[in-house]
Amino acid sequence: MGNVGSQLVRYGLVGVVNTTITFSVIVVLSYLGASAVTSNIIGYGFGLLNSYLMNRQFTFNASKSHKRVLRFLSGFAIAYLLNLVALVVLMHNDIVPVLVAQFIAMIIYNAKACHQLSQMIAPARWIAPRNAIARLSYLVAIA
Repeated sequence: MGNVGSQLVRYGLVGVVNTTITFSVIVVLSYLGASAVTSNIIGYGFGLLNSYLMNRQFTFNASKSHKRVLRFLSGFAIAYLLNLVALVVLMHNDIVPVLVAQFIAMIIYNAKACHQLSQMIAPARWIAPRNAIARLSYLVAIA
């Protein structure tokens, strides 16, 4: 497997670890009585830090850069805003249980983050797989 394939595998592994950390924090805080929005914000805060550090060091072995940090944070902000809106809508009038709403909102976040990956990182780093990643993220987003 070449460098691109290796990075794709590592990116996927980081995504699994990140999602596990984020959802675990959300579940624990919910169990301890935190509101859905509070547990979501704190859980995604942990996830944000983990994702940035692991992807920078493990996936891409990239140096520190203010430009990369700003690009990462802007991508996170867009995906997280969709997550938070979905959570609030699902929680309105108790449409679904809290943890189900958190899980659905997390799917929306991950679909948007995957789409952003195909738009921001793939053109520069993964030219050949870009279209496959974009198609997959599009199918997940509309499912």
